[in-house]
Amino acid sequence: MKILITGAAGYIGSVLIDYLFDNHDEMFDKIIAVDNMLTQRYCSLFNLNNNILFYENNFLDIDIPEGSIVIHLAAITDAASSMKNTSQIEEINIEQTKKFINKCIESKVEKFIFPSSTSVYGVAADLVNEDDPQYLNPQSPYAQSKIEIENYLESKKDKLNYLVLRFGTIFGTSPGM
Repeated sequence: MKILITGAAGYIGSVLIDYLFDNHDEMFDKIIAVDNMLTQRYCSLFNLNNNILFYENNFLDIDIPEGSIVIHLAAITDAASSMKNTSQIEEINIEQTKKFINKCIESKVEKFIFPSSTSVYGVAADLVNEDDPQYLNPQSPYAQSKIEIENYLESKKDKLNYLVLRFGTIFGTSPGM
């Protein structure tokens, strides 16, 4: 089985590729890592295992292996500055991601994993029902883009096996630090 990770040089991606290789390399024929290096986290690539194929490229420009698992981490992730970068958020986080999802459907991926964010709740009550849209209260273009892609995935549920994970704030060290 092949696994494709977009945004692989980012914080989560760099930790994930190390973890998968160190702990689950027997599960995957190939780990394919893709990042456009927009954030210039080149140190994430130091000590990268030789068995991980890394491509410095836009996620739309790569071939998606049929039957693979895709973890789509590539995105503009800074929620605070997304107010200033609305056009970039719209282009990368929404439009390009929708095209990528369609490409994954065409490539017959086994599973598409999309990390969303708890920022979709905005300032919310202490307890939210994640299945109830009334709790959604995005307060940034970044958070709104996550909701839009979650909804897009739901509209494709008959064509794509997907999983959405709403991560909270991440912390700690990563290979890119």
